[in-house]
Amino acid sequence: MLGRDVLWVPGCDHAGIATQVVLEKHLMQTTGKNRHQLGQEEFLRAAWEWKDSKESCIYDQLQKLGVALDWDCSVFTMSKDMSHSVVQAFIMLHDRGLIYRKPRPVNYCPALQSVISDIEVDHWKVTGPTETVIPGHDEPVMFGQMFDVAYPLVFPDGSTPSSGEHIVVSTTRPETIPADTAIMVHPQDHRYKHLIGKKAQIPCRPDRSIPIIADAAVDPAIGTGAVKVTPGLSAVDYAVGQRHHLPVMSNILRDGTLDSSVPSLQGLPRLSARGAMLSLLEERGLLRAVRPHAQTVPRCSRTGDVVETLVQKQWFVRVREMAERSCRAVENGDLLIDPPSQRNVWTTWMKQTQHEDWCISRQIWWGHRVPMYRIRHAADTEPLKGAGPLADDDGEVWLAAESETQALDKAAEMLGRSAELLRAEQDPDVLDTWFSSALFPFASLGWPWQSARLSRYYPTSVLVTGQDILFFWVARMVMLGTELTGQLPFKRVQLHGLICDSKGVKMSKSRGNVIDPMILIDSEYRAAASKSSHNTDPLYSHSSQNKSSTELSSQDPSSPAKSSPKQAEDKKSDHPTNVASNTTGLDLPFVGPDVLRMALLSTSLFSDHVQFGPKELDSFSKLPNKMWQSVKFLRMSCDRIKCRELLPLHKLTQDLGVMERWLLHHTGSLVSTADGALRSCNTALLITAFTTLWKSVLCDVFLEAVKPCIDVHSSLEVPDCAVESLKGPEMQYGDAVTSMSVMAHCMTTALLCIAPVMPHLAEELYHCMPTVAGSPKKPSIFAEAYPQHAMWHQWEDISVARQVDAWLEVVAAARSLKAAHGAAQKRASGVLYSECPHLTAAQRGTELSSVACHLAQLSAIEIIYGKNPEGCVQASLVTPAGENSVLHLNIPGVDVEQQAARLEKRLAKLARQLSVAKKYEWSNTEKINKLSNELQHTQRLKESLQELILRQRRPTS
Repeated sequence: MLGRDVLWVPGCDHAGIATQVVLEKHLMQTTGKNRHQLGQEEFLRAAWEWKDSKESCIYDQLQKLGVALDWDCSVFTMSKDMSHSVVQAFIMLHDRGLIYRKPRPVNYCPALQSVISDIEVDHWKVTGPTETVIPGHDEPVMFGQMFDVAYPLVFPDGSTPSSGEHIVVSTTRPETIPADTAIMVHPQDHRYKHLIGKKAQIPCRPDRSIPIIADAAVDPAIGTGAVKVTPGLSAVDYAVGQRHHLPVMSNILRDGTLDSSVPSLQGLPRLSARGAMLSLLEERGLLRAVRPHAQTVPRCSRTGDVVETLVQKQWFVRVREMAERSCRAVENGDLLIDPPSQRNVWTTWMKQTQHEDWCISRQIWWGHRVPMYRIRHAADTEPLKGAGPLADDDGEVWLAAESETQALDKAAEMLGRSAELLRAEQDPDVLDTWFSSALFPFASLGWPWQSARLSRYYPTSVLVTGQDILFFWVARMVMLGTELTGQLPFKRVQLHGLICDSKGVKMSKSRGNVIDPMILIDSEYRAAASKSSHNTDPLYSHSSQNKSSTELSSQDPSSPAKSSPKQAEDKKSDHPTNVASNTTGLDLPFVGPDVLRMALLSTSLFSDHVQFGPKELDSFSKLPNKMWQSVKFLRMSCDRIKCRELLPLHKLTQDLGVMERWLLHHTGSLVSTADGALRSCNTALLITAFTTLWKSVLCDVFLEAVKPCIDVHSSLEVPDCAVESLKGPEMQYGDAVTSMSVMAHCMTTALLCIAPVMPHLAEELYHCMPTVAGSPKKPSIFAEAYPQHAMWHQWEDISVARQVDAWLEVVAAARSLKAAHGAAQKRASGVLYSECPHLTAAQRGTELSSVACHLAQLSAIEIIYGKNPEGCVQASLVTPAGENSVLHLNIPGVDVEQQAARLEKRLAKLARQLSVAKKYEWSNTEKINKLSNELQHTQRLKESLQELILRQRRPTS
């Protein structure tokens, strides 16, 4: 093709949380045990087996799709070499002071008992009281309510006023009241100005009182205008607490249950405890009101659990300086991000993230262990206390090392003690999957070793990925790449939209709405899958049936648990468990790898969401057959005219017919578009140009236009419909060998252009093409040079294109007129009233009018400049140059009055359909526009017929 030195590394990341969740569901189904019952060692053994199975499945899918990866260089993020790179990167960052351990607010999923990233948090919006099922809770939990709770005021000595004076606070989380550390009001709220600086008693905790503070973060218009502050359970409250030096407390434990701060609530699941807390408040007369309230509930996309904000000691990466460098790289043009709209998004996010360090530790089992070791005295159970750079906020000594032995040696050297007097304990947490994935551009090439591959291919050229992980992956690759290698990991980032199902919902294995590509492209795999009534592979299905309380829920956070029968039926159709459902793709047609590739690559780069379903596949499902039939026609035509070798392109410059020049022009346009499309990574442009050439230009027009020429030169009987149009020397189309040679060159060039998109079919058809004299075929189409615009520029001829396109408008008008009058297969004669220069040109007009007669099945067509002919139906048309023309057809045997009556009924039907669409489908502009255009077209046909009827009824003089 282009002959460039290219490396495309295939790789899989270990997908820590996602894999652990799916695997644990699988183990629960197959063994009846969760990971804790199974044990860490046995669970990790099962995880590696799972990895081997799914990795081979993923690579098999890619290979069958024809992805041209360098398979010898495949990388797994938890392989030995990658794990070494991860550890080295961590140690380097830690030694530079960029990794630290500190208590900070994090997203925490109690069902997973782990910190999760922002991308794993779904924001479920409720507008009022709504019940839904939450993992670990026996009964549905109510959301969308606000509670007004009275906090009694207290005197400085701790006693409460006998008058029962209090402040009423609005909250959506009454179960967290025991962890409150302040009440906050707006400093300008006159209702509470006299209370600022005083204290109030925590309901259900008479032993604790908290201050009433003023802060502009409060919105006085929401609820009572007074809110409780719980820094240990809210990121917003944590920031308030830092400003006002409030203590950090939490009453939610790591398993999601409540602590002993209120003995009667101890051990209850936090959301189930809400009702018990409300009962306590009501008993004491402190619950003043319950009102509907719109709220956004953060839920874990992996489990469906409500995400809690907990302040925990975790490992963080300082990102401020790295983010500043990454921001400048885009602003200076060193890093190009497309589409351009994402550049401002990048800059804005980078400036915001400078103040939010990256939490990289996770409390799961599947992943890279954090290479940090806590140093203790050999004989003591308590951690060694110290100060300076080796100690964290609690004075515990931590060291980054590759192994326990190295950690002890480093500790002995730094502390001046014998290693035998010390012991090291590795942190049990694992690293965020995005940390190892962020190293992929250079670690996959051998970093930190200076390998030949690293020096040859790093930095890389382009990254193509989804917009949804611009910050979770792309930004972190850029930040760590510049920090660890001193270079940007790639020069360009091309982003595509989020892949969604046919209903516009993001495809997710957790939701069960993904499509197994093998069912669409591998016939044997599809046949085997169709024999099974259920798909037990958790990668491609999920079931909410027969779940035990210990299982992790995968309920869609966007749907409430209680719904109407129709909603339940809709949900059943959205997330079925049967294998023959849209969760796998058995309801979709078998299309083969090239159609699937084309459907995916045809999506717009500028769409935030890409819907994928039957409609997208149908757009290209018939194209392969059309391509096969075209090549078959070419080969058969060559046999009929007894042509063993076609003429090379450089010998075709003389005496080319107008249709041959028209086809060459469009092929040159395709080559030009293909060149630009590949440079811009916009494969949709290439696909559109290719399908236009092959279907609209080659098959719909050129093939039909040259058939009479092939018939004449093969001395076969010519069809009646073409006899009259072939009479006379001025009606000849050109030499058949020349036509077939031009057609072969254009088809081969089109195959070369589309080969990166349709590799299988392009390869097969390339070897089926007739031989061209002096141009032996290469072993593979990919050994051919990719078409260059410089070689095809000479064939672009705008004047020819406009002339042919003008006559094709006449053909379309004639076909439409004949079809509208029930005479699609009948022959007719035509009269064209036009002053369009592309239609009246003498040089090529006769040849093109003959082509038009053949394509429209007209016996003749005449161009006039005078009055309208009698006894004809007519249609107006606008040529590509913009000139108005009128086509008159004399169709024998047509009952115009009968056709007028038929059109009248059609008009009434279209008017009804349009009225219904505007009333009930007003948002479906595509349907409304289509109906409106058809209504206008039918109205014009009716008026044309009525005028003809009047002329026929008019008495002749």
